[in-house]
Amino acid sequence: MNRSIKFFGLRFLLMVAFVFTTLSCSETDSPSLDVVPSGLYIKFKSNTIQYLIQNPITLDLSNKKIDGLQGAAASLVSITLYMPLNPTIGSHFMIDSPSDDSTYGAYFVLGNSVNVIANAGIITITSITADYISGTFSFSGLNGTSAVVEVTNGSFVANVD
Repeated sequence: MNRSIKFFGLRFLLMVAFVFTTLSCSETDSPSLDVVPSGLYIKFKSNTIQYLIQNPITLDLSNKKIDGLQGAAASLVSITLYMPLNPTIGSHFMIDSPSDDSTYGAYFVLGNSVNVIANAGIITITSITADYISGTFSFSGLNGTSAVVEVTNGSFVANVD
């Protein structure tokens, strides 16, 4: 009798461990878009995959560029948000002319398979302080001549400069 109680207890503990492990795992290793990361970041979703890039770089040249980059070659994930040197709070339409220093836009690269300049989208600047700029974005563009790529649920916090 004592042996069957021990066996039952062991089976019960293994079952509890299995259920706990199964329920605590997510479907992917991707970051949740519902969680706002701390610090500097760019996060977004494309083709059902969620991306989080920590510590984007802000460049002030003839316009302001916020660059998020991780990986290299086939595993590269790169996104650039561009805007005038002195962006303003509010919603702005993106256009596909990154060389135009007075407009808002975006550029997305994923390995060797995606290379997109936003041809439609919105960037909303929600806050500009002496140190940080933050906002949200979504856009779409053509990868090659016909494949539409969408970037959605984007948000960012970056250094002003």
